[in-house]
Amino acid sequence: MITDSNIVNRDYAMPVLFNIIEDGHVVHYHYEQPWVYSDMARAMEEDRVYRDEIQRTSPGSKVHVLITMANLGPIPSGALRGRQSASFTHPTSGYVAIVPTSTQIRTVANAALQLAHFGRARFFDSLESAFAYLHEIIAHEQTPDLQSVR
Repeated sequence: MITDSNIVNRDYAMPVLFNIIEDGHVVHYHYEQPWVYSDMARAMEEDRVYRDEIQRTSPGSKVHVLITMANLGPIPSGALRGRQSASFTHPTSGYVAIVPTSTQIRTVANAALQLAHFGRARFFDSLESAFAYLHEIIAHEQTPDLQSVR
């Protein structure tokens, strides 16, 4: 299982990290200060390119999202534009698990989700519970006769 210590490449200098994890079933965004909208936009473009490829090679497949944060301070201008991410708008868009580090972050993320009219996101207090949720969804997709995880 992936844990917080090996999910984020701490040697990577970008403040918004984008990784493909869980055998391609999940994309992971990790935010650390200082970051600006252009950092998020770069990660969102990587996400879109990946989702376009998945749609081309595996039509009907879903890609879920894990969003984690660390040491976040003020939220940068333009952060609400994250609602335009392929994670929310692309045909491969699946479920989203968010592990916010503060009430302020949860509030802003919730506002972006509402603006995007996106109802498949949940907030979690720990990385472990977020992964448990995503693993359950992936298992359901691979075995359609399992009961819904909503």
